[in-house]
Amino acid sequence: MGTSIDWHTVGLVAIPIAMVFGLLVATFFVVREIIRHQRLSVLGCFIVLIWGGAIYVGLHKDDVAQPSAPQTSSSSPEKTAGELFPSEVAKMVVLRRLRDPGSAEFGRVNVYGDRKLKGKAVRVACGSVNAKNGFGGYTGFTDFLVIDEGYRLFMNGGDDNSVFVSLWNGLCAGKHS
Repeated sequence: MGTSIDWHTVGLVAIPIAMVFGLLVATFFVVREIIRHQRLSVLGCFIVLIWGGAIYVGLHKDDVAQPSAPQTSSSSPEKTAGELFPSEVAKMVVLRRLRDPGSAEFGRVNVYGDRKLKGKAVRVACGSVNAKNGFGGYTGFTDFLVIDEGYRLFMNGGDDNSVFVSLWNGLCAGKHS
C-alpha cells in the first residue's frame, strides 16, 4: 500500500512559507534601498504595511482566527443538532489545538443539541482524536468535547482533568432528558 499525499495540508503549509519568504526578500531590498538612498519608496511603504498587518494578526490571533458561527434559519425549526453545529466545526476547533494537525485521525464525533450546562441549553460535540506528538509518535485516541457557545474545547488528559471529566459525564456520557 503506497502513501498518499494530502495536498490540502501541503498547501496550508507551503503557501504561508512561500509568502513569508517573499516578504523577507522584499524586506531585504527595502532596507537596502533605505540605507543607500535614505528614502522610502512605494514598495517600502507596502512592505511596512504588510509587516504591520502581520504583527497585528500575531498579537490578536484569537480575535481574528475564530471560526464563524454556523448560520441557522429560523424558518426551519426541524434542523438536527448536527446541522446547527456540525461535527466538522468541532474537528476544526480540535485541529487548532494539536501539535501536528495533519496527522489527526478522528473517531466517531456525536453532536447533541439537547444538553444543558448550568441550566442553559447548549449544543455539544463529543468525540475522540488520535494525532502525533512532538516526537512523531501517535498518542492514542483522546476524548474531547466542544461546546458551541464560544467554541470551547476540553480534552481528556490535562493537568486538572476534573473539569473535563465533569463535563464529559454531564454532556456526553449516560442518559439525558
